[in-house]
Amino acid sequence: MIQHIVFKLIILKKLIAQEHVSPIREFEMCEFNVILDGEKIYEDVVYAKDEEKSIKVKTILGETREFQNCKIIEVDVNNAKLVLKKAQ
Repeated sequence: MIQHIVFKLIILKKLIAQEHVSPIREFEMCEFNVILDGEKIYEDVVYAKDEEKSIKVKTILGETREFQNCKIIEVDVNNAKLVLKKAQ
């Protein structure tokens, strides 16, 4: 099993070096659900930026939304969650 994984990594490394494969295209994109006060308030988020007193997010379709007076308290890739909390 380990040998099989190592072999795949070697092949992938060679393909990337030869520019036959883009390392970014080989992995699925993670789209986050935005959670505030335990509720899902936005979905399909692929970008988030912590600004002065707000969080700006962008969806996979390029739609943007800004959450005022919030801060990011958790990013959970395994469960595709971006958890916000109202700033005090």
